[in-house]
Amino acid sequence: MRSHGLVFAVLLALTLLLIPASTPPWLSAGSDGVYHVRANVSGLDFSTAQGARLGFGRAQLVAGGTLLRASAVAPRRDGERIRFDDAGWSEQYWLRQEAVEQLFVLTRPVREDLEVRVPIRSTLRPRVLDARTVAFADASGKNQLLYKDALALDAAGHTRELRVSVSDNELAIHVPKDYLAGAVFPVVVDPLVGE
Repeated sequence: MRSHGLVFAVLLALTLLLIPASTPPWLSAGSDGVYHVRANVSGLDFSTAQGARLGFGRAQLVAGGTLLRASAVAPRRDGERIRFDDAGWSEQYWLRQEAVEQLFVLTRPVREDLEVRVPIRSTLRPRVLDARTVAFADASGKNQLLYKDALALDAAGHTRELRVSVSDNELAIHVPKDYLAGAVFPVVVDPLVGE
């Protein structure tokens, strides 16, 4: 009898070691006829009713040359918002009727140049139109989505227009040191994403 118990224990241990841990389920939301989003620990996928798709990987912050990686926290739905909460900052997606609004809320003071880096996944090709706009074009060259007009807003109401850029498959929002040096935290970094 003991040998059967030992065989069972070995098989159970092998099963637990060989079967990959399941990833948390996707969190889904959307606005009928306008867009659909799905989020999990790796980020958020956005698609329009016209078929344009853009995936946002979890953001990373680079403050004064120091990389702050996002944790493997699962997203949570909080009313009309999907959020990923990390120590000192939060990545949020507000579900509006006509669009999704992406926000980064910095609760821990940062007094150095800051880049918010967002990995992107899409068949659309990103290209810089100007210092504040990145377009995502289809194979014919037609712009399908825009990532633009990023602003920083601190708790005292001070705003700053921010530069956006793209390199390979990563968007970056640049928050200058001179703004952050006098900012009252929390600071919200707010780009627009839409057609």
